[in-house]
Amino acid sequence: AVRLFQLVSQRMIYHQGVKATENSIVEISIKLAQIYAMKGQENESMAGFKYCADTQREKVFIIGKFLEKISLNAFTLKYR
Repeated sequence: AVRLFQLVSQRMIYHQGVKATENSIVEISIKLAQIYAMKGQENESMAGFKYCADTQREKVFIIGKFLEKISLNAFTLKYR
């Protein structure tokens, strides 16, 4: 299963142009991290989970900044 998930993610990234930070790749990475955890490969598992958490955390940060900007713009327009 590990090799299959690795092949699928590599093909998505290198042949289909999917970014490594897209949700589909993160989902595959979570599955790989879970498999590594079940096999007792702690370092690989932790690295995978950390990658997924960091990637999603960055997305939430970017969305938060965007929403903050929209709210400020809406507030400014309201009180002009």
